[in-house]
Formats: sequence, C-alpha cells, structure tokens
Amino acid sequence: MDRSAQEELFFTQEQLLRNASTRLSDTDFPNTLNLGGVDLALSYSFAPGEASDGITMTIPVGVLHGVGSEPLQWSVPGMFPAVVEQWLRTLPKNKRKLLAPLPDKLDEIVVRLLADNVYRQGRFLSALGSVLQDLYKISVDAADWDAQRIPTHLQINVRVVDEQGRILAAGRNLNEIKAQLSNVETHASLEVFQVYERNDLQQFPDSEIAGHVVVEEGTAPVMAYPGLVDADGGVQLKLFETAQLRDQANRRGYPKLALLQVGKPVNFFRRELAKEKQLGLYFAGIGSAEVLREQLMLNVAWYCYFEGRELPANASEFAQRLDECRGDLNDIFRNTVKHLTEAFQLRFSIVNKLDSFGSSAYADSVEDIRKHIQRIVPGNVLQITPMRFLPLLPRLLQGVVTRIENLQGHVPRDRDLVKQIQPLENRLAAIAGNELHDAEHLLELKYYLEELRLKFFAEPVSRQKVSSHPLPPAQWKVSEKRVGEKLLLEERRVGLA
Repeated sequence: MDRSAQEELFFTQEQLLRNASTRLSDTDFPNTLNLGGVDLALSYSFAPGEASDGITMTIPVGVLHGVGSEPLQWSVPGMFPAVVEQWLRTLPKNKRKLLAPLPDKLDEIVVRLLADNVYRQGRFLSALGSVLQDLYKISVDAADWDAQRIPTHLQINVRVVDEQGRILAAGRNLNEIKAQLSNVETHASLEVFQVYERNDLQQFPDSEIAGHVVVEEGTAPVMAYPGLVDADGGVQLKLFETAQLRDQANRRGYPKLALLQVGKPVNFFRRELAKEKQLGLYFAGIGSAEVLREQLMLNVAWYCYFEGRELPANASEFAQRLDECRGDLNDIFRNTVKHLTEAFQLRFSIVNKLDSFGSSAYADSVEDIRKHIQRIVPGNVLQITPMRFLPLLPRLLQGVVTRIENLQGHVPRDRDLVKQIQPLENRLAAIAGNELHDAEHLLELKYYLEELRLKFFAEPVSRQKVSSHPLPPAQWKVSEKRVGEKLLLEERRVGLA
C-alpha cells in the first residue's frame, strides 16, 4: 500500500472535531479555581458510582465561609456544555420541545453563557433562563428546573479540610456542609488575626484596608475581612470572618472615626442635641437619651461622608472625603433631627393609642400595627434607614395613625387587609434571606410595599402629594399587582421563582 493510500486511512484533528470550539484548552479543565481571592484545588476523576466521580474541589476550612455555592453551579468550561444540556433536559416537556433538536441549539446557548461578562457572574440558572428568553422567547421559572435529575458527576464534589489536611466534611451541597461546620473554629481567628488588628485608633490606619485578606497559618489559608469597630473612646481595626459582620462594624466604625477627626463642629452639634429634651422623651420607651444622641451623631456622620459611596481604603482618601463633604454636615444634622423628631413623636402617639384597644376583637390588628412600627421605626431606625428615605417615615407613621382612628367599627376589613398583604411581606422576607439578594433592590421593594400598606390602610394619606419622594413618581404609585410583579422579578433573579 503506497503512502497516499495509507494517509487516507487516518483522520486529521480538524476532521475529527466538529468545529474549532470543541478543542480543549488549558483553561477548560483548570487545576484551581479562584474564589474570593483564594485558589482552590480541583481534581478530576472518572469513577462512576464513587464519591469522587467528576470534579472535586478542596476547600480549607478557614476560607469556607467566603465561598458561595452559586459559582460552583457554573462548573468548569470543559464540563459546562454537558451541565447546560442536562439542565435543559430537566425542563417540562412543553418548554423542552421548543428547543428541539437540542444539540443544534446547545452551541449557541453555551457560547452566550461562556462570555466573560456572563460566565460565573451571578446565578447560573437565572443566566440560562435569560438566554432562553433572549434567543427563543421561552419563559422559564424556578419551578421549571429539576435539580434531582442532574447527574451526580456534573455537580462539583466539595471536600473541606482542616489545617492538617484532614477531611472534615464532603458532599455535593455546599450549603449543607457550611451548616454542618458552622461551629468549627480555626486557630487563626484567635491568633493570626491579632497580628493584623489595631486598637485605640484616633485616626485612619497607616496601612490600606483591603476588601478582604488571606492570612496564612502554616499551609492553611484563612480568609478574613478587615473593618473598623466603634470601641468606646476610639476605633479598632479588626478582622471578621464574614463580609456581613465587617459591613455591620463599618457602619459605626467609619463614622466614629470621622467624628473623632472633625473635632469642634461635633462638640457644637452635641450641645445642640442636649437641648432637644422632647426628642429624648419620645425615645424614652426605647432607650436612653444618651444612646439616642450617640446613634444620631454616628448616623449624621455616615449620611454626610459615606452613604452611597465606596468607603475610603486609606488615610489619604479618608482625609479627602472629610474635606469634600464638611460643608454638608450642618444641613444633614438639622434635617436628620427634624425627621427623627417627627417620626418618634408619631411613634410615641401610636403606642399610647394602642394601649386603649384592650378588647380581644382588636388583637390581630393591634399585633400587626406593633410589628409594623417596629419594622419601620425600631430603636436603631437611623442605622437601617438611608437618608433619602428619612422624610418618608412621618408619612408612613401618619398612615398608621389614620388606620388606628378608622379601626373602630372596621375590624373585619382591617383583618382582611392584613391577610391580603401578608403573603407579599412573606415573599419580601424570603428574598432578604437569599444569599443573592441585592441590598439596594431589597430596600426599594421594602418601600414599595410600605406604599401599598399606606394605600390599603390609609388611602387619604397615600393620595397626599410628596415633594421629595426617593422613588420616581411613575414607580411609587403602587398597586397590589405592580408590587407583586416587582417581587417576582427579584425572585426570578435570585432563584426563588
């Protein structure tokens, strides 16, 4: 057989591969995956029926809290087409048949999802649903996906190890593993963290405050989140095990440091607050006047220097921020005192009025009102209320006053309205408990729901013109249907619908 005849018996790589995208690159099956600034080891095994079948990710226990479950749903590029195909095959038949023949559409779908601005950016199933809507006008809800039908080898196997490499837990459900190991402590949280931390700061730390740091203890990395803590007469720089704890600390630590730096104007405002005897009286049922004054000053500083902006990461940025915003401090102080006084005065009046409804016939309505005012005007109201929403608090509380005034003789209707709005509030609470929720979206949804409450229970107040509503007029004029639609959009984004 001559050479040309022999060559006809062999295929080239180009002939064997359906298209160029089928070729494998070094990034298709990486050895590590970077999550939260930490390279986590990946291993691969073809072992059907074994626990190690597919992809195994090894996570040191010290960084476990910083690893979210959603990035794992995206698998790795080399396995991604198979993952996408299996998820599409779990769709109900009436939607799945719109994709037939599926292999012909798979490449187009995968290319969209592997784009740099899409891949591993947010929730995988939300992204897949968006692509189906964009390309084929197929609307998919959370209930359409069936996770039980996804083969085990296409789900990343997680193995959590301690400082000595011993396996603490393993499985395909990261959230269950986190719950299982929630009480496991690392030595670094007690020892290595202390090397980084600083006490009794009167000015911004010399070193830059990073979004997160990875500290090493031997061969085991530990992820931590630096933050500033309000501590008596000064501020501490501490490391926190979660970003949420860090953010909670920063909410008081940063403004406390600003107050220490501003100096004389702060002393003037404190003297002005001491004259607000009536405000202290309205707050008396919640806490002491001293607690109120400190909360108010910290939040005035937060509103003035930090709210809605990226926090300064170094001393230069901190000093520049104080200088740029110093002229706004007086107006923000006056407006905050004004709105807070109005809100607490109405709250004080509402609580007193509720005490007169002793009959059991009013019990459900009174309980709902007490829970409602606790949500919108708790003792730490300034800490949970952005400045742009402060002017709404008196309006919302005036609605509660109107509801109370109309309660006598209208108890059945009031109860019906409570039952009508409770499912919407439960949906909002479910969104708030989801790890993918967006804080800004959640805040707007909260006040859309408050506007609906106002329309339900105090329609005359809801019709009053609002000169400076924080939401666009076309959006905050609400209905039960509109609020439900907005909740549904967010539920779909986080995977609850």
